[in-house]
Amino acid sequence: MNFGELRTAVEDVLGRSDIPAIAYALMMEDAFRELRPRSAEVTVTLASPYTLPDDFSTAVWVKYSDAALTSTEVFPDYASSGTPIMFRVSEGALQVWPHGTSDLELRYVAAPADLSNPADTNVILTLYPSVAIYGSLLQFARLTRDESAAAAYGPAYGEALSKAIRHEGKLAYSGGQIGIQPRVSP
Repeated sequence: MNFGELRTAVEDVLGRSDIPAIAYALMMEDAFRELRPRSAEVTVTLASPYTLPDDFSTAVWVKYSDAALTSTEVFPDYASSGTPIMFRVSEGALQVWPHGTSDLELRYVAAPADLSNPADTNVILTLYPSVAIYGSLLQFARLTRDESAAAAYGPAYGEALSKAIRHEGKLAYSGGQIGIQPRVSP
């Protein structure tokens, strides 16, 4: 599904063509926050100073020399330098403690591109069109304060989102194909 097809589907259900763009933007923001699709994850190497990529949404992990750093909100209150063990995201940058200048590996969820052209698409529209449709209908109902429509679309959106989250969970823990491992006996 692309953005043009999503708009057409939503307009057909509602019987109107004046759906504001903010309904779609709010749906995307909510869907990405709740779903965090694995196919939207990107791994990059960052050099000091650690400026985050423009499409950064959420950190999945940060590594230094294959060792994972711990995410934290507050660093210890004393200055130190050495091998980084903690990180935090602040003001568009990745900060580490102890302070250092070594390259880091960052895996993050890339924010979805803005939907403006009919041909635009992203992972939600491609893999989870029901999340996009019901989410857009729910956001429009909320924007227009149509409580009966929100009550109707809310459960459908919740069910579509739950199914998508379960699917993403299966992808995360599947570990690939099952294979036969020979066992050596003494």
